[in-house]
Parts: sequence; C-alpha cells; structure tokens
Amino acid sequence: MAYTRTRQIWLARGALAMGIGIRSMHFIETLSFSLSTPRGYDLAVTGYSLLIAVLVSWFALYIVTRKDLGMVRLLVRGC
Repeated sequence: MAYTRTRQIWLARGALAMGIGIRSMHFIETLSFSLSTPRGYDLAVTGYSLLIAVLVSWFALYIVTRKDLGMVRLLVRGC
C-alpha cells in the first residue's frame, strides 16, 4: 500500500506520542514502586525500552489505519 509523505509523517508522530506516553506511564509506575533495596536506572536500557514502545506503537497504528483492515483481519491480529 502506497502511503503519501504526509500520512507517513502523521503515523510517525502518532507512534512517537503513543510510545512516549506508554514509556512515561511505565517509568512513573516503577518510580512509585517501593522496594527495600536500592535501585538504579541505566540510561541505555531506558532508551531501548522507549525505542521499543515507539516501534510497537508504530506497528499498531500502521495496522489499524490500513484501508483494507476488515473485521476478520482485525480480530485475527488482535489475538
């Protein structure tokens, strides 16, 4: 399926916003979790998890914005 440049930009922006939102929610969640042992955060691992969240968000948005989605395809890919 051929996407126009504008559509690709919107898809990338949506994936970035959604991925940052997902990662932020999980980061705040881990900060609020109280442990009796000291903990630290590695910048590289945090960056990789942000990248993964953005890529998975892009894939999800790519699937649901296709013109030929259909109910069967949506149900199969949703399971």
